[in-house]
Amino acid sequence: MTRLDGKVAIVTGGGSGLGRAISLRYASEGAHVIAADVNEAGAQETVRLATEQGAKADQVVARMLDVTDEQACSAAVDATLAQFGKLDVMVANAGIGTFGPLATLALADWQRVLDVNLTGVFLCAKYAFRAMQDHGGCFIATASVAGMEGTPNLGAYGPSKAAVIQLVKTIALEGARYNIRANALCPVWTNTPMVDAMVAGNPERGMERLRHMVPLGRLGQPEDVAAVAAFLASDEAAFLSGIAVPIDGAHTAGIGR
Repeated sequence: MTRLDGKVAIVTGGGSGLGRAISLRYASEGAHVIAADVNEAGAQETVRLATEQGAKADQVVARMLDVTDEQACSAAVDATLAQFGKLDVMVANAGIGTFGPLATLALADWQRVLDVNLTGVFLCAKYAFRAMQDHGGCFIATASVAGMEGTPNLGAYGPSKAAVIQLVKTIALEGARYNIRANALCPVWTNTPMVDAMVAGNPERGMERLRHMVPLGRLGQPEDVAAVAAFLASDEAAFLSGIAVPIDGAHTAGIGR
């Protein structure tokens, strides 16, 4: 047996980056996974990779999902219940960023980041909570170390992730009576398409600067985050709820970097 045998999970943003790594790890641990993404082709590629790595037929399912669309979030949960009979884990991972100083940040960009990164997590939580009330479950949101400290040029992204951490604490308190746990993942700079886009102007210099900010001397890998997400979704973490977990190579530990 593996840690997630018999569990059913939805992973938003499952078509790339952290969401793909989490989907693949969950499948390898025995879970049924709905890899949901606004990029359906990316989600289908996650299914292909999972099958290539040994997932059973229909163990991983692709679904197109825009997390800012309330009806779509409700429908994704309903479809999961119809296909698998339950929902055990919701990973609200879909997120976007915009890079630049506050003084030049467009209101539309600010709002779009909040819509995806915060409202999207709220909508996932709203409908997952309803599906889990009868039997308990696990809610995981991808936040960031940028939500735990100020970060220049991430004036929309950081506040959105700080709000996610607070929302997760609220979900944990409201969910406790139903045995619904809620926790937040807080990665540091990780090798994902989002970070690649941030350093696109000068990748070599940009990556070196980011590595210098991590005491362990490297960027995170998606698999680092997926490993923590698998633990939090498992019964081994049955008494962990309401926490924000830095996955950061000691970045938030102090001034050593």
